[in-house]
Amino acid sequence: MTMQAAINFIKRARIDDELRTELNLAEDNTAREKILLQHDLSFNYAEFEDAYNSMLAACQYEDAAIDLKEFKLWWDYLLST
Repeated sequence: MTMQAAINFIKRARIDDELRTELNLAEDNTAREKILLQHDLSFNYAEFEDAYNSMLAACQYEDAAIDLKEFKLWWDYLLST
């Protein structure tokens, strides 16, 4: 598990509709973890937060920051269900 895996997840899931659909349809977080493992995207919550904050700080435009924040809202909601 690494922060780089979390960065890769964020980048990929923002553009990969199939991956997002797979994660949305998963029954619980254990199933989501298995999906991420299958895609070589294993990370923990702290690594995700570090990756998110790093990527947010690197945003040069407000639209990019808003898009990233919306992605995080989706991921946080998914983890809470």
